[in-house]
Amino acid sequence: MPKAHVGLGLPTPQVCDIEFAFGNLPQIMFDAKAKGYKISLLYKSGVRTDSNRNFILDQFLKIPDLTHILWLDVDQIYPKDIIHKLAQADKDVIGSVYFKRSHPYDPVVYVKNNQIENPYTPVDLSNNPKKPLEVDGIGFGGMMVKKEVYEKLGDEKWMTYGKNFHIPTAKVHKETHDLIFCQTCQKHGYKIWVHNDVYSYHISKIAVGLEDYHAAAGLDEPLKHSKIGVLMPCIDRVKGTETMKKLADSAGVEADYFLLMDDDRVGYVKKINEFVTNREYDFYVYTAQDAEPGENWLKIGLDTLQRTHKGVLAFNDGKWDGKLASFGMVRSSYLKPFFEDCYKSHYADTELSVKAHLDNQLAYNPKAILRESGEGKSKKKVNEDDRKTFKKRQKEIYKVEMFG
Repeated sequence: MPKAHVGLGLPTPQVCDIEFAFGNLPQIMFDAKAKGYKISLLYKSGVRTDSNRNFILDQFLKIPDLTHILWLDVDQIYPKDIIHKLAQADKDVIGSVYFKRSHPYDPVVYVKNNQIENPYTPVDLSNNPKKPLEVDGIGFGGMMVKKEVYEKLGDEKWMTYGKNFHIPTAKVHKETHDLIFCQTCQKHGYKIWVHNDVYSYHISKIAVGLEDYHAAAGLDEPLKHSKIGVLMPCIDRVKGTETMKKLADSAGVEADYFLLMDDDRVGYVKKINEFVTNREYDFYVYTAQDAEPGENWLKIGLDTLQRTHKGVLAFNDGKWDGKLASFGMVRSSYLKPFFEDCYKSHYADTELSVKAHLDNQLAYNPKAILRESGEGKSKKKVNEDDRKTFKKRQKEIYKVEMFG
C-alpha cells in the first residue's frame, strides 16, 4: 500500500500555542516524512473556527493526489507518530483521544444517549484495548478523514455549528461543528472511530490529559495501582534474586518483578524487548542485577511520571543528573518497545534518553534513587559496536550531539 499524501489543516485563532508551533508540529512532520508520507500544510486564521476549517478544506480538495486530511487544532500536543498510527488504522474517519481544558476534563469522545437536551455522553476508554474503537462522536483535534469522504458528502461536507450554539438560553441544537460533522458522516453510512492508542494533550495553563480527568472524576485510584513491570536481564541468578528482593522491599508501591535470565547471552536489549513486546504493562522499569535502590524509589518515580505526564523517568543514578536514563521507567503509551534492537548491551538507554529529551518527555526526580552499585564499576567495558552504532544514529537521525 503506497504511503498517503496527508494534508495538515490548522484552523488558527489569533494566537498559536508555542508548544505546538515550535515543538510538536515539526516533530509530527519530521516523523511522517521519515516514514515516507507526503505532507502538505495549510492554515487559516480567524475568529470562526468552522469558517477557517472550510477555507482549508476547499483548498485541500483541489489537490489531486491528496488522500487524507488531518485536522490539528493548535491548542493541543499530539504524539509525534499520529499520522502513521491513524493512517495505518485505515478508517474513513478516525481521531485521537483528548480531554476538555476545564474541570472535570471530560473526554472529547462520545456515544449517543436518548436524551434530547444532551444527546451525547463522554466516555472514558482508558481501560479498553489500545486500538481503534467505534464511537459516535469525536473532536476535530487530531481527526483524520479520507479525502473521498468529503467528496461523497457533497454540499453537506461544509462545517457549521448547531443553529442555537451561540444562544445561552437554548436547550437544544447546540452541537459543536465537530459533532455535527460526525452526525453527517453517520447519516451517509460512515462509522466514527477513535484510536485508543493515540492520546493527545489539550493546552490550557497546564497540559490537560488522562491523569487530570481521572483525578477530577475520582478515578485516581486505578492510577495509583497502575500495572508496573520491573525488568532485570541477568546472568547471575543468585545476585539477581538478591537485588530483586532489595528493589521490592524498598519500592513503596506494588509491582511485578521479572528476572530475565540471559543464559544464551543474547544481550540486555533483546531480553527487554522480548518481554515488552509480549507482556502488557502501564509502565516498564529497566534495571540490572547490580542496582542499588533508595527508599520508595519506585513510588517517587511513578508519582513523578503521573504528575508531569511525561513518557520516561530517569532515575537518580548519581552520575547524569537526569540527562540520561541509565536506569529508567517508561510509560507504555509513549513508546513500546522502547529500546532500538540495533544494540546489544549498551547505548539503548542513551538513545531512549535522546528521544525523550527531543520529545520533551524526559522526567527526573532526584529523590527517585536507583543507581549502579560501586562494586565492579571500573571493570566494566562498553560494547564498542554499540558505541559506534549510537554515534552514527545520533548524528544522522537525531542531528544532535548529546552524549559521547
